Amino acid sequence: MPVIVQPQSAVAGVDPGEPHLQKSMLPEKLIFIDNLKVFLTILVILHHTAITYGADGSWFYEEVKQTVMPDSLVLTLFAAVNQSFFMGLFFFLSGAFVASSLMRKSTGEFMSDKLIRLGIPVLLFIFLVFPLTVWVGHFPLTFASFTQDIPRLLTEINLSHTGPTWFILVLLMFNIIALACRTFLLRYAQSMKPLTGWHYLGASIAVGAISFLTRLVFPDGFVVLNVQLSYMPQYIVYFFVGVVMGVGGITQLCKQQQIKHWLIPAIITFLVMVVALGVVKDTEPFKGGFNPWSILYSFIQGFHSVAFSVVYIVLFYRVANRTLWLDLGRSAYGAFFIHALVIVAIAIALQPLVMAPMLKFLLLGIVGVPASFALGYLLTRLPGLRRVF
Repeated sequence: MPVIVQPQSAVAGVDPGEPHLQKSMLPEKLIFIDNLKVFLTILVILHHTAITYGADGSWFYEEVKQTVMPDSLVLTLFAAVNQSFFMGLFFFLSGAFVASSLMRKSTGEFMSDKLIRLGIPVLLFIFLVFPLTVWVGHFPLTFASFTQDIPRLLTEINLSHTGPTWFILVLLMFNIIALACRTFLLRYAQSMKPLTGWHYLGASIAVGAISFLTRLVFPDGFVVLNVQLSYMPQYIVYFFVGVVMGVGGITQLCKQQQIKHWLIPAIITFLVMVVALGVVKDTEPFKGGFNPWSILYSFIQGFHSVAFSVVYIVLFYRVANRTLWLDLGRSAYGAFFIHALVIVAIAIALQPLVMAPMLKFLLLGIVGVPASFALGYLLTRLPGLRRVF
C-alpha cells in the first residue's frame, strides 16, 4: 500500500519526485492516485488517534493503555487492519513514479529532488516537530516549561526521533537504492509481463511467509530508527514492485481485477482474526515467535496487504478518478508531516472530558483530521517550503 510496463506517456508531465502530485501536472486519469493518498493519510491520522485511546501500539501520548475492554479491542482491530496494508500501499504508490523520474533526470537532479522533498521534512520533524510534540504531550504548557524543557529535548535529539516521518526516511533510502540499481530496474520493468490475480495471491503468501520468519527474530514492537522491522519485508517488496510496475501497471491492475474477488475473502479472514483475538484476549502471541497465532496473523497480514491494496486502488479508480479531493491532495503531505503535533495537542485539550475512549477517538478524529490538513495546506504556502510540501 517505478522503463514502465505501460507507456510513459500516461504520466507525461507528472512530477514523480513525490510525496504529492501537483494539481496542474496531474493527468485526469491519474487523479485517483492522489485521492487515494488523501484517504491513506486520513487512515494514518486515525490510526495514531486509535493508539491514543487504547489500541495496541506506541505513540507520543497514550491517554488510555491497551486493555481487553471492548473499546480497546475494537480500536486494536482497526489499527491492526490499517497496519496490515496502508504503509505498504504508500510505498507501492510512491515507487510507481520512480522509474519515470530515473529516466528523465540525471543522478544529481534525482538526488537533489529527493533530498529536498524527503530529507528536509525528516530533519524538520526531528529538530522541530518532535520536541514540540513531546513537550505538548508530557510537560506543563507554560512559558517556563517551554524555555526549560525544549532546550533539554533538543540536546537529546537522535535519528530515532523521526515519529511518523520514519516512512519518509525509509522512502529516501529506497530511492537511493533504486538509483543505484537504475539499469537493472529499468531493464526489468521493460521486460515485465502483465500480472494476474495469481501473481498477487502468490505475493500475499510470500509476504506472509517472510513476515512470519522475520517475526521469529524481530517481533512486532521491535523498532530500529522508529521502524518496525517486522513490516520491513512488506515495505521492500511493495516499493520495488511499484517501481517495476509503474503507473501503467497500476492502471492495468485497475482494469483487470475485480473488487469482489479480493474483498469477500479479506472480510472472511478479518473475521477469523476477530475470533482469534477473542479467544486469546491478548495481542502478544500474534506479534511473533514460533506459535500458531503468529503464523495466523502473519499470513492474514500478507493477504490483507495485497487484498485491501487492490480493493482500494480499484475502488478509487472507479469512483474517485476526478478532482473531488484534489485540493486535499495538495495538503496531504503536509498533513502527514504535522499530524502528530496536531492530534497530541487536541488530545491534551480534550483530556478533561469524561467520555468513553471510543467517543473520544471519534471526537479527536473529527477535529484532528481537518486540522491536520488545514495546517498541511499552510505549509504549502510558506516561502521556502513550497517546493518541499
